[in-house]
Amino acid sequence: MSEFPKSAVEQTVEIESLVSEALEVLDQIRYSLKTLEDRLKAAQAQSRSGAAPAGGAD
Repeated sequence: MSEFPKSAVEQTVEIESLVSEALEVLDQIRYSLKTLEDRLKAAQAQSRSGAAPAGGAD
């Protein structure tokens, strides 16, 4: 059974950690974009109906 050098194992662990962090950030971005899309759709629907936009100026 061959064994990887410790540095390669450490590098793999570090890469896995970075990928995990990147996936978490991408998930947060996806959630933010979905929330923004929902808010824009709601504002568009309200403007079509002639209602004032909810939330006022941000």
